[in-house]
Amino acid sequence: MDKEQIKILHVEDNKELFELVDEILSNSNIAVSWAKSLKEASAKLSDEIFDLIILDLELPDGNGAEFCQKLKKERPDQSVFILSGDDSVSTKVMGFSVGAEDYITKPFNVLEFKARIMSRVDRLKKDKGQVSLYEWKELKVDISKHDVYILNENKFELISLSSLQFKILLYFIENKQRVVDRKELVDSVWGDSVFVSSRSVDSQISKLRKKFMSASYILESIRGEGYKFNPTNL
Repeated sequence: MDKEQIKILHVEDNKELFELVDEILSNSNIAVSWAKSLKEASAKLSDEIFDLIILDLELPDGNGAEFCQKLKKERPDQSVFILSGDDSVSTKVMGFSVGAEDYITKPFNVLEFKARIMSRVDRLKKDKGQVSLYEWKELKVDISKHDVYILNENKFELISLSSLQFKILLYFIENKQRVVDRKELVDSVWGDSVFVSSRSVDSQISKLRKKFMSASYILESIRGEGYKFNPTNL
């Protein structure tokens, strides 16, 4: 579990409720910041990145749902939980439609509230612990952006891979310096419900190696066994 602190922004005009939420989440390696208006929330979001936003719908200077909708368009990966006194089904549906991952009604049960927040926090911590960028002497791969850079003539060039080619490359990265045979590659990348011939596998590997240009050697062919991903460590 990543020990990096999770940061939550609570957008709520009721100070007592903010203090209650802060107390509930204390001792959980979570830092809870407070914004009592949408204007304050916007200012904090422009200066700092928050893992989760707990958002009220009725705020002094605007509608939380509209704020959430605008925010999710700008930052699709931003996690938002709505915490509202409106328990109507139509409002809950609206909350999910604007991009909220969860909708919690006030007043809430403390144990249930904490369990729902911590469930999301655990997933966030897991995501923080995952490697997104891989780098070798001749290759850089940004998993989150699906960007692949190859060193060509002493400079890195962004290359275009198909979805299938990127999946193949990712599988090799996860199994680097180990010989992967064709059947394993088919089962893991294409799936065992699809028939793929050895010739098709070799064809995809050949296309991938061509895109690697002068670094094609990082996908090594092991005669009679399969392929080995063997880039040069930094």
